[in-house]
Amino acid sequence: MASTLAAHLPGIGWLRRWIAAHDQLLLRLAIIAIVLGGAAVVGRQPSMLPLVGLGGIAGLLLFYRWPELGLLLSILGGMIVPVIGPSGLNVTMLGMALLIGLWLGEMLVLQRRFVVVDWPSVRAGLVLCLVCILSFMFGLLPWFPTSHAPLGAQLGGLALVILAVGSFAWSSNRIRSLRWLEIVTFGFVAFASLHLIGYLVPAVGRVVNTRLFPYGSTGSMYWSWLAVLAFSQALYNRRVGAPVRLGLLVVTLVTVYVAFIVQNEWKSGWVPVVAGLGVVLALSSWRVAVLMAVAALLPAGAIIQRLIMSDAYSFSTRVEAWEILGEIIRVNPVLGLGPANYYFYTPLFPIRGYFVSFNSHNQYVDIIAQFGLVGLLAFAWFLVEIGRILWRLLRANLADDFGRAYVIGACGGFVAVVVSGFLGDWLLPFFYNVTMHGFRAAVLPWVFLGGAVALSSMNLPGRTHEQKQGK
Repeated sequence: MASTLAAHLPGIGWLRRWIAAHDQLLLRLAIIAIVLGGAAVVGRQPSMLPLVGLGGIAGLLLFYRWPELGLLLSILGGMIVPVIGPSGLNVTMLGMALLIGLWLGEMLVLQRRFVVVDWPSVRAGLVLCLVCILSFMFGLLPWFPTSHAPLGAQLGGLALVILAVGSFAWSSNRIRSLRWLEIVTFGFVAFASLHLIGYLVPAVGRVVNTRLFPYGSTGSMYWSWLAVLAFSQALYNRRVGAPVRLGLLVVTLVTVYVAFIVQNEWKSGWVPVVAGLGVVLALSSWRVAVLMAVAALLPAGAIIQRLIMSDAYSFSTRVEAWEILGEIIRVNPVLGLGPANYYFYTPLFPIRGYFVSFNSHNQYVDIIAQFGLVGLLAFAWFLVEIGRILWRLLRANLADDFGRAYVIGACGGFVAVVVSGFLGDWLLPFFYNVTMHGFRAAVLPWVFLGGAVALSSMNLPGRTHEQKQGK
C-alpha cells in the first residue's frame, strides 16, 4: 500500500526516502523529546512515573550509544527541568552520574582495562576525591560539643565533589571527536542564549526565564562560560560565517550588559566574566596583552577599592566570618571538618553578637574548612595540571579554527574559575549555600575544561595511561 500511495503522491515518496536517509537523526531527536518530556511530566505529575519508564529505558540506551549527546542533554536538561529530588537533586546530577557509571562499567566489565587520555590530571582529581572521602570519615568525629551536619548533607557535599571531578574525567575521555565537542559547545551557547532574551524583551522573559531556567541553572559559571565560549568563537573561529560570528558577538555583548549593568550588585556575576573576556582578548597577540596590562595597572587599585567600598558591609562581614572559621579550622587543619559540617559549628562563635550559622562565601576557605590544607593542596594540584594542558595547547597553535578558539575560550574560563573562587563556592558548591541546585551551572567548567583535555588527546603527541603501563 505504501508503494502504491507513493506512486500517486510523489511528495510522500520523497518524504519516505528522506526519512530512510535520516533515520538515525530522527531517532536521536525522538529519544531527546521522550527524555526531556518525560522528566517534565514526572516533575509535575508523579503518577505518570510508570508511563515514563519506557522513556527512561530509551534514555539509558541513548546515553550509552551517543554519550556526547547525553552530556548535552544533561546540561540543557538541568536548565529546563526544575528540582526533582530531595535537597536539590537535579537532572544534571543524575545525567552525569549515569554517564560516569556507564563509562566506568564499560571499562571494568567489557574492556577489563582502565584507560585515560591524561593520567596526571585524572590522578590529581582522584587524589582530591580521596582526600574528601578521608575528610568525610574524620568529620564523623565529635570535634565540638554540638551536633554535626546530618549524614545526608555530608554525603551530599561529598557527592558534589565526586560528581564534579567525575564530570571532568568523563568529558576528557569520552568526547572523542572535534565534531562532537563543537556540537556540545554550540548547543550550550545557543540554548543558554535564550535566557538573555528575557532581559531585552521583558514580556518574553516572563515566560522564558521562569519556565526554562529554574533556580540554580544560571549561577556564576553559567555567565562566565557563556561569555568566554561565545566571544572566543566569534574572534578566532574564521570557519563560521559572518552571521554566526555576529550572533556570537551579540550574545557576548548582551551577557556583559546583563551581568555588568542589570546585575551589577552581584559581583560573582560580572567580575569573573570581565576577567575571562580580558584573557580571551589578551591572547589575540602579545602586543594586545601588553597594552591591556599597562592600561589595567593604573586604575587597578582604584577599581579594587571601589569594589570593596561599594559593598563594604558584605566585605567586612566576610572577613569576620573568615576569622571565626580560622578558629574552627584549627581543631583539624590537615583534613578539615568534613563536608558541610562547619556550618553547624559556627553558632558556637558569635559574629557581631549573633549566634547563627553562616558559610564562608569563598571557595578556598570552604575547601580548607571542609577538607583541610591537604584538600586545598590537592585542588591546587588539579588546577596546575589543567593549566599545564592549556599552556601546551596554546603553544601548539592548533590549525583547526574551532579548536584554537575553544582553547582560548577555555583559558578565559579557567581564569574566571580562579577569580570566582574568591567570591563564592561556584565551582564546588557548598551544601548550605549554592547547594546541589547550583551543580547545574557548576558542572560547566568541569565539562568544558575536560573538553580541552579531550582536544589535547586529539592534537598533541602523547601516551595514554594504558600505554604508559606498557599494556
